[in-house]
Amino acid sequence: MEPKHEPPVTEKKIAELPAAEEKIAELPAAEKKIAEPPRKRDHTVRDKDLVLLIKKYRQASIVCDVTGMTLQALQNRVGHLSYKLKTYIDVEGLYRDTYPVKLKSTGIRIPTGHLVETDFKLDDRFKVDFKDKYIILTRLPRS
Repeated sequence: MEPKHEPPVTEKKIAELPAAEEKIAELPAAEKKIAEPPRKRDHTVRDKDLVLLIKKYRQASIVCDVTGMTLQALQNRVGHLSYKLKTYIDVEGLYRDTYPVKLKSTGIRIPTGHLVETDFKLDDRFKVDFKDKYIILTRLPRS
């Protein structure tokens, strides 16, 4: 079977089309938009300097403090630099591990990513309480 092709549209076919009975309303004149001033970017650190700072400190929190960037801005810049340089740039603490908390019969597993800004240690013991829909962990004194 051969595919069916529509004959090309010609001036004659256009003239045969029924004319629109409604008048086409005139379009209002386009309003002139006021040009917005360009947004100031907070990238005060050049790419080369940022790579040198990352190699020197290797921790996202320190690089953010030195450069005055937010963590999200640093994530974006590192992603752009990785693409540009075609290499993986390893920065500790750039992406936190926030896996879900696991409740098991043997205990509660909380990933260390949730405890980044706390002073909890690996061998700490806790008392478990429940209040409303929350689980409250109270650190027990070391014996």
